[in-house]
Amino acid sequence: MAQIDDDDITIVSHTSQPKLTERSARQCPKCGLAVADSTSVCPQDGTQIFEAQEDLLADKYEFIKVTGSGGMSVVYKARRHDNGEIVAIKMMHSLLMNEQALKRFQQEAKAITSLRHPNIINVQDFGVSEHGQPYMVMDFIDGNTLADVIKEKGGLTVDESLHRFIQLCDALEHAHEVGVLHRDLKPSNIMISNRDGNFADARIVDFGIAKLLDAEDQNNDSSHLTRTGELFGSPLYMSPEQCRGSQVDARTDIYSMGCVMYETLTGRPPLKGGSMVETFVLQMTEVPVSMSEACPEKSFPDELESVIAKALEKDPDDRFQTMTELEYALMQIQPNQLGKDQSRTKRIRQSRGAPKTVPTSVRFAVPAAVVATALITAAVMMLVPKLLTESEISRSADLATGDQTATTGADGKASPGDPPAHKGKEITGGDAALIEALTHGDLTITKLDLSESDPPIHDESGKLLGKLKNLRELNLDESKIGNATLFAIETLPISELELRRTNINDVGVKVHICNHMDKTLKELALSGCEFVGNESIRAIGDHLNGLQELSITSLKFDNDSFASLGKLSLHHIYAELTDINDDGLHALSDMTSLTRLKLNSTQITDRGISYLSKLKKLHELGVADTKISDKGITEIANFKDLKTLNVGFTGISAQGLASLAPLKNLQKLYLYNTKLDDQALKSLENFQSLTYLNLANIGTVTDGALDTICKLPKLQSLDLGGNQITDNGLKKIDALHHLKTLVLYDCPVSLDGVRKLEKSNPELRILLLYPHKDEDLYWKDPRKFKEYPDS
Repeated sequence: MAQIDDDDITIVSHTSQPKLTERSARQCPKCGLAVADSTSVCPQDGTQIFEAQEDLLADKYEFIKVTGSGGMSVVYKARRHDNGEIVAIKMMHSLLMNEQALKRFQQEAKAITSLRHPNIINVQDFGVSEHGQPYMVMDFIDGNTLADVIKEKGGLTVDESLHRFIQLCDALEHAHEVGVLHRDLKPSNIMISNRDGNFADARIVDFGIAKLLDAEDQNNDSSHLTRTGELFGSPLYMSPEQCRGSQVDARTDIYSMGCVMYETLTGRPPLKGGSMVETFVLQMTEVPVSMSEACPEKSFPDELESVIAKALEKDPDDRFQTMTELEYALMQIQPNQLGKDQSRTKRIRQSRGAPKTVPTSVRFAVPAAVVATALITAAVMMLVPKLLTESEISRSADLATGDQTATTGADGKASPGDPPAHKGKEITGGDAALIEALTHGDLTITKLDLSESDPPIHDESGKLLGKLKNLRELNLDESKIGNATLFAIETLPISELELRRTNINDVGVKVHICNHMDKTLKELALSGCEFVGNESIRAIGDHLNGLQELSITSLKFDNDSFASLGKLSLHHIYAELTDINDDGLHALSDMTSLTRLKLNSTQITDRGISYLSKLKKLHELGVADTKISDKGITEIANFKDLKTLNVGFTGISAQGLASLAPLKNLQKLYLYNTKLDDQALKSLENFQSLTYLNLANIGTVTDGALDTICKLPKLQSLDLGGNQITDNGLKKIDALHHLKTLVLYDCPVSLDGVRKLEKSNPELRILLLYPHKDEDLYWKDPRKFKEYPDS
């Protein structure tokens, strides 16, 4: 027979009638009528009657009131005696305490306790009372079910819904990763907290008929609780395969999620028949109308229509294959662009392995920057008597690119003004090594660097980082961690957090970083995180008041979002390769705390530079590959304390370079890919404090320019790649007594000339590449001047 559970009609099939447990008589709480133990509804006034369960756990909890009930269990609001915390206690009705129901209750407890995610209800404790009654103690959520919210409002807007959909997808993907299928996702099983603003969480609160997919469960009785042929779920949200009683996998939850999204936005489920059977038939055969047809008074982005339609495909093979795919598809939708062209290229990226039950292969999208970096590392060769380590080659390649973000100076040591090197514990052996360290190692460390781990760190081990209660600095660059790791570390006293090119998203940044680390975080690096954008930037501006350094290079955000950062008192901003223009830059005009600002490869012009006139503390400025001209260059000359300046790939002329003469403290100057010549470079004599000079790929620099360059007494690193330097020029370089690094890519010098220079300067490190393929030691210049991978 089928037992109907609560208003949403959750079907839980049983093979036998429940064996009732004998208990004492009860009374109706409304009219006082004494009723038999087997009575669940008062025959006089229809009041639901629950057994007096409050006294079962009275030693630990004060029971306040019943907050919800279904056919299988009742939920109480309670207060812990030891600390006063308000909790929710779920207890099974004694009427259903047969062996099979007990196993189901235990299965739900096992399912939820295996999950640790901010958008899934947290179970604090579970067990069996002294009377043999199963219970679960859970976090109490102050809010309403999504079903109630939909009923009250008649549906939510896209703007209200989208970030919550993403939260739910992330939560369900986490469940799938650990082998738990929900199978009964519906609005009444989702709570919306009463927190204000964008941090109003959506949380899944009921896993009553969850299916465990662990291998061990396939060999015990629990597998028989969910065998093929039985029906589980709520008809309005059940997938076609559920309605048929067929085998289910993660794609079943994806279908249910599609139903939830559809109803949330339109106020009605996608398919609803006149009876339960009719609804089953519709789920198996009928394609729902579009949301625009179902709710013509609202407008929905075309991309959102397509995403939800794909989630609701009848054939599981035609749906998204993982919750991650669905989550990332939702991330590409901009709710504030209704009516505009929605035909952007979708960037659905699978960042985690497919759930165990989905036998489909998933292709991993490798970012182009990663490929380029690999090619650079493979191409660079050193023509010096001694071999360099891989890290030295990597640092040399950074210097050669004209990338002012490289973290080492010409001597290979950290340069003044560069981010400090990590001095804490470093783990390079992947998840296994990290798990071992967190199990048997020192848990009092304050610094941890996981950026060099090979293989990369995943959430599997990252979620254990919460054990490091003293952790202050954490580097997770290049790892494969996601929001689950952020959830694990959100309460740690972290002041420096590096997350470049990881799999985190806007939900993780907003909920875990901005909402929990706002009191401690000083430095945050999110550069290259493909799924971080406008929502994160706005949340950072609204909440991280103590932040001093922010790295957001290569992120997709607009100027309005960037303007929210104007509320902060940042010291360092790295925002290269973004769409920032003069309007966005105007928001920084009063941020007088700024000392380092990197805007390379953005849309700024001379007007934007004029907005920065109040920033008298600037020590470093990067405006390479922008639209500034000599007019903007002249404005830059007013920053008298400037020590590092990058104007590569700009229209700077001889006059513009000469206008920078007031910058007497300048130590690093980048002029690569400009149109300066030997005559223009005579102005370099004005910069007697220079230790680093990059003239790469100008093309017209000859040996004659070295007469001027050799007058720079402190010069330690010089990049002349892509110019007309010959063996005669190499002879002049002998005069640079402090020179430590020399770059000669694509210069017409001979091996003999280079070796003579090496012999006379044994400490000089020379980078030499050449495009002649017939020479064994020469390779084409691999440098990428428009990439800033370390910012």
